[in-house]
Amino acid sequence: TRFKCDWSSDVCSSDLMIGGRRAQLATKDAKVTLGQWHELRVLAADKRIEVYFDGTAMFALEDRGIIRPGAIGVWSPADSVTHFGSLLVGSPSPPAR
Repeated sequence: TRFKCDWSSDVCSSDLMIGGRRAQLATKDAKVTLGQWHELRVLAADKRIEVYFDGTAMFALEDRGIIRPGAIGVWSPADSVTHFGSLLVGSPSPPAR
């Protein structure tokens, strides 16, 4: 599953590769200001994925293709400059009681 926020269209999108083809799962309008820091937060536990952009909920979906824990990737198009302030990976917090 891939998540992308595009400054040229002010849209965040989520898509999935199926059989070598990209299938779009969802899109949502979001102001992506060029030259400004933004926060992209992805929470994944089991098959459930929640995506937030600058603190606003973008998507909540399930990816049934996730069968076990594994690698993650961070990607930026070749024609852009992207800086990452931090990348945190860990176990999800236990539910509040």
